[in-house]
Amino acid sequence: MIAVFQRVTEYFTRAVAAVKRRIRVFNTLRAMKVDASLPAPIQALLRPPARVAAVLERAANELEAVKFEYESHYADQHRQEIVKLWEMITLLRPGSKKAQYNCAMAAMAANRRRKAEEIFTQLAADESTSRYCREAVHKVAALYWRNGREDQALQLVQSLPGSVENRHSEWLCWRIVRDGLHLMRRGKVEAGRRAVEAGWSGLPSGNKYAAQIAGVYAAIWGAEKPVPSKASKTLHAVDGPTAIVLSGFGWSGSGAVFDFLRNAKGVGDPFAGSEFRLWTGKDGLNQLYRLVSRRHRPAQAREALAEFLTRYCFGGSFQGFASEGRQNLWGRIAGARRGKLVRLAAGLVPAIVSKERSSRGAIEAFRDFSQGILEITAPSARYALLSNCLTAENIEAVELFRQPVVFVSWRDPRDSFLSKRAAFPGSVLDRQKWERQLTRRIKLYARQKKRVVASCSSWHDIAFEEFVCEPKCRAGILDVLDIEPETLDGGFSPEVSRKNIGIYRSAGLGTEWNQLVEHIERSRAECQALTR
Repeated sequence: MIAVFQRVTEYFTRAVAAVKRRIRVFNTLRAMKVDASLPAPIQALLRPPARVAAVLERAANELEAVKFEYESHYADQHRQEIVKLWEMITLLRPGSKKAQYNCAMAAMAANRRRKAEEIFTQLAADESTSRYCREAVHKVAALYWRNGREDQALQLVQSLPGSVENRHSEWLCWRIVRDGLHLMRRGKVEAGRRAVEAGWSGLPSGNKYAAQIAGVYAAIWGAEKPVPSKASKTLHAVDGPTAIVLSGFGWSGSGAVFDFLRNAKGVGDPFAGSEFRLWTGKDGLNQLYRLVSRRHRPAQAREALAEFLTRYCFGGSFQGFASEGRQNLWGRIAGARRGKLVRLAAGLVPAIVSKERSSRGAIEAFRDFSQGILEITAPSARYALLSNCLTAENIEAVELFRQPVVFVSWRDPRDSFLSKRAAFPGSVLDRQKWERQLTRRIKLYARQKKRVVASCSSWHDIAFEEFVCEPKCRAGILDVLDIEPETLDGGFSPEVSRKNIGIYRSAGLGTEWNQLVEHIERSRAECQALTR
């Protein structure tokens, strides 16, 4: 007990000091109250451990409830401090399942996934009847399912009480769908179609469209009349919203541009600010188009299309990881928009499998698909704001839209390095690795921009520091988009964003960074010149 108490006291002294130091940066009334409630390190020696733990738990709960209007660097630090508080609580309450579970949840929110998974696995292996142990089993089962360990996931869920019966049934249906896709892949198209339809019929969200979705998959592998006539029409949604593509090189400030524009009149936010990688993710639309535009084996293209539709459009799993909920479009939309998504998917199939297709016809089919997705996810909007849905090193995917507007944010590499370190404190990132990452991304970006810039209505390489500090820069963005300043709702605060400028000064980064800073400035000027 003495050894544990000494460990708690030592950890408490360092961690509380760090938490208090960070919280003062946030400068909100609630944050200041949390700061005042944290006891001084000496009080850890004088108060009973249970009382100290209760104070820290209240502080952690209060800190989680704080809604800060600051940029990512401070948001990431904020989440790390919540984890530190729960780590101290678990030390003070060594047998508390609740403390361990809350610590794991805080770690998940702070991108410390390995730590979270370790705690969840330990709780799931505990034979206790605690509800926190049962919840941990849910988390571990979901992790197994996403990673392709389906048998283990189903076994874990089946061992739980009847409250998870729906989850067990849903996963069984998804497995039937996957087995049906593999039957089609092996030439048993009709048997596979029936299996896919049966699996989708058992899903709460899919029974209405089961036959149409099965028909789309059957069309991929060459069934004669797989798609009902009602679902075989392409949307050809050329009058939908224009894409505003916001991109960057990692912690480069594109989120500030998103905050500036997201609530402007006529601007829709299709994916609620999330970096939905339908276009540039693994097995995404850009990867599928590059495969189709080259000489490819038909079987390879069919499998790639089935993987794309499964991972990003309908959900489930085929050859890759499982996709559930808001990880795919089906989980993000509802009602008649799901029927439109099925028709879009059906319209994409001929571009992949038709023997008569041309490269011109293929790009038009992909643009129809992208435009249709924007119309489904941002109905009635003039612009669809895509925040980091396209990464800078895959910026070539902008040609899959119709005349998009592109804004790419550049930032001082020292500040972006520190922001990434704050987001992932367990990483081993150093200056040399960060320099290699940035220079590689910029090289790919410049080469691709030169090739696809003509397909965009306008393209802008903006410095984050200039965007934040110069009202003229922000006014120029509004002029490009023909948006009146009066329609902005004040979601962006230059005063807050300035806190993310020059953070390297207090971190003691030396002159060895100067060469990289000069390279970034020179590269931005060269890339901006490609637009003129």
